[in-house]
Amino acid sequence: MSEFVISPSARRDLWEIADWYEEHASHLAERLFSALHRQFQILARSPGIGRARPELGPGVRRFVVSPYLIFFRASTMGIEIARVLHGRRNITPDMFE
Repeated sequence: MSEFVISPSARRDLWEIADWYEEHASHLAERLFSALHRQFQILARSPGIGRARPELGPGVRRFVVSPYLIFFRASTMGIEIARVLHGRRNITPDMFE
């Protein structure tokens, strides 16, 4: 069975996203988080999809759930969600250490 694990950094990202949506667009939050969760499950079953981003770290891949980018790595059980970041952010390798 393919599973996903959410890293502490990604967990913080998701809390920050939830806080923003609670304050600015609560009516969209459930739809966004459902879409993210569904995509986490799909990525766990097919960890080779998405765009490889080796400049961000070994094995890092990216998948878009607009306006967010899911960054993940394959693991023996499925995937590890490394970060969930807004697509307009300046993404740098130090964000994945």
